[in-house]
Amino acid sequence: MKTGAVILATLSAASATNFGTCYLKYSAEGGEDKNGVTSCILDRQSGNCSYIDNRDIQNSAGGKSIGTQGAESCCELCREDSSCKAAVMVKDPDAGTTCSSNIAYFADPSPDRTQCEGFKSCGYNCGVNYTYPSGFKYPNTHKWYTCKKSDLRIVVSNGIPSHNVTVYNPNDPCVTNWQFEVPLTPKYTSIMTETQPVGAIAVQLDGVPMFGGQEDPFDGDSNNAIQPPNTATVKDGGHWFGHTSPQKIWHYHAPFVGHPQYPTEDELVGYAFDGFPIYGVVQDTSVLDGCNGRVVNGQYQYHVRMISQVNATINGKVVKKYCNGMSPAVNWNYILGCYHGDISRAKVTDSRHATIPDDCEEDAPPTIKHMSHIGGRVILSRNQRH
Repeated sequence: MKTGAVILATLSAASATNFGTCYLKYSAEGGEDKNGVTSCILDRQSGNCSYIDNRDIQNSAGGKSIGTQGAESCCELCREDSSCKAAVMVKDPDAGTTCSSNIAYFADPSPDRTQCEGFKSCGYNCGVNYTYPSGFKYPNTHKWYTCKKSDLRIVVSNGIPSHNVTVYNPNDPCVTNWQFEVPLTPKYTSIMTETQPVGAIAVQLDGVPMFGGQEDPFDGDSNNAIQPPNTATVKDGGHWFGHTSPQKIWHYHAPFVGHPQYPTEDELVGYAFDGFPIYGVVQDTSVLDGCNGRVVNGQYQYHVRMISQVNATINGKVVKKYCNGMSPAVNWNYILGCYHGDISRAKVTDSRHATIPDDCEEDAPPTIKHMSHIGGRVILSRNQRH
């Protein structure tokens, strides 16, 4: 498995499926009944894993622990360690709920905690303002590449926003070395793929990731990131400028995605990981499918939805659950409802450990409209226009 590559999880339990931790074991002996775990025993000759639900393999020769997206990727991690004979995937109850059996997972790179902004907060009822770029230690950097032979669009960034921010939560953002790779010529498919519940689902034009509608920690349907109910513990995800995760990653949840006002329907705001472009809001959402997409001039594209067009929380109470039954198209579709394109070639990696294919040419980054609030020096590339 290549680090950061998309993992399409096909799961027997289609609800309440969480991220977790994979514990590599250097022996497959012993065991203990325990809910919330899936063990896998690796057959080195065939390379196949035998899965045992609710059985935690116990042994004294334990290996390292690694964050994982499911039992299948845990088995893959075991394969990569020549000493590993078994592995145990332990679910994380705070990592988000999924709805379907077809989910695309991407692992976030680890932030560089030696390069943090030093932002302070005074709580969710007040905020501390930081002006870009004068109030930032590390300004935004991002590069765009077009790779015609490889059929890739690549974005490399440090994950720092390129606009003013107000900080409400105690998490200080750090430089995160992102490399996003999406298809240059995306392919529409009739099969919908669910976006991951926690983590990046798309990339904004300044190279900062867009996240879905759930917040971390997640507790059933009580922690909507954009419209937090009264019981929510994190309440600052709905701002236009975004916020920082407990892992110190700056990101956007709200459909403003870095714009003080809603971007318009002809305004490019970023790219989904299936390669299709994302545009601003439409007034009539009946033209959108469950993934937030429609066809314009023969081109499939997504549109963010206004908060009022989703309205999952009213007067502090959740009125619309995250899942629409077992459909991959989720109800909290502020940015995306799902992917309608082929997601198999998408990749999210740490740019420090990644390469750029030889056929790639660096482009001028696409511009973010309303440049009065943007400090980055970017112009619109001819290759980025739609």
